[in-house]
Amino acid sequence: LECQFAFDAAGKLDWLVLPTIPEKHQYPQLPALFDQPLSRADFVAQLKTWASARAEELKLRFEERMRVVIHAHVAATGIAAAALALSYAMPGKSLTLTVVVAVLLVIELILLGLGWRTHQRLHDDKNTADWATARLAAEVARSAHTLGPGNDKILVDGKPTDVHFAGQHTHLQALFDLPMPEDFRALARTLNVLHLEATLPNKAADWRLLRDRYVRERLDTTLTRNRGQIPYFEKELAIAERMVHGAHRAFNVFVGAAVAATACKLILPALAIKLSPLAATLSWLAIVMPVLAVAVMSISANLDKDARGSTFRDVKDFLERRRILLNAAETEPEFLRLQAECEIKLLSETLHWYYRRRFANPA
Repeated sequence: LECQFAFDAAGKLDWLVLPTIPEKHQYPQLPALFDQPLSRADFVAQLKTWASARAEELKLRFEERMRVVIHAHVAATGIAAAALALSYAMPGKSLTLTVVVAVLLVIELILLGLGWRTHQRLHDDKNTADWATARLAAEVARSAHTLGPGNDKILVDGKPTDVHFAGQHTHLQALFDLPMPEDFRALARTLNVLHLEATLPNKAADWRLLRDRYVRERLDTTLTRNRGQIPYFEKELAIAERMVHGAHRAFNVFVGAAVAATACKLILPALAIKLSPLAATLSWLAIVMPVLAVAVMSISANLDKDARGSTFRDVKDFLERRRILLNAAETEPEFLRLQAECEIKLLSETLHWYYRRRFANPA
């Protein structure tokens, strides 16, 4: 089977276009890197590599812009409070004070403009939707690769394994059982056809070998390049929990500082303590600290760490239970059912995230 795949002007694979069978003497338009139509291994490898890199690039861009919006507005609030505090701490009109306050207000305007502009770009462009699409495509390719031939040459102690493994000759059923976006139908059909053609020699494979390989490579392996899903979700869960706990601790610290500053402003005059510069500092803290507390929680919410942490824990626990059942499976139909449940669970986690991100830009 030879399929003609579409590439854009930059030579990147356009995997949303349904491939076609080239006519006789007609050659597909491929990047200079290729001189023949892509095989199943090359197609899946290109898709997985490009989609993963693209998803990571857009994720970092989203996080950078989101932080710019929040940091710019927090800084603008701090500068506005500083200008107010200076006026309070240095009563009377002096040229120096007027110039300093004017400079601070100009900086505040610049920061507000930067935050507004970045927010508009974050809200109006298609980066969030593209990020969701690329991440789902990467996970689809990863699932297809798991059940296919061992062309990716997973290394153990520097030596490739599974090079001669012919793959599992079954339909990629999870791609059709889940409510995939319409744009992914062509990709699912393409991957399924290429997978069945590539695994044709393996119709009579021992299902126990297939089961052992699936558990080892899809679920368990701790190799950096092709990390199994259980170690992956353990790692991501730990990161999410650290970020959520850190955000809550920072929130408590900032709120505590604001409460302490406000309490001091109430208590110190009763003790006949002269306030002027000290009162200005306390006023600044009372204004800025609550804003910082909200900013920390806003960053955590925009990165979706709390919800993602719950999802990571749920998927990890599910896969650990299925791993026990897979190792105990006594028949091939039981193995195939458990394997399909794992793939559907993994893809559905990404699919739910896709629909949440794809159609909901941050406000």
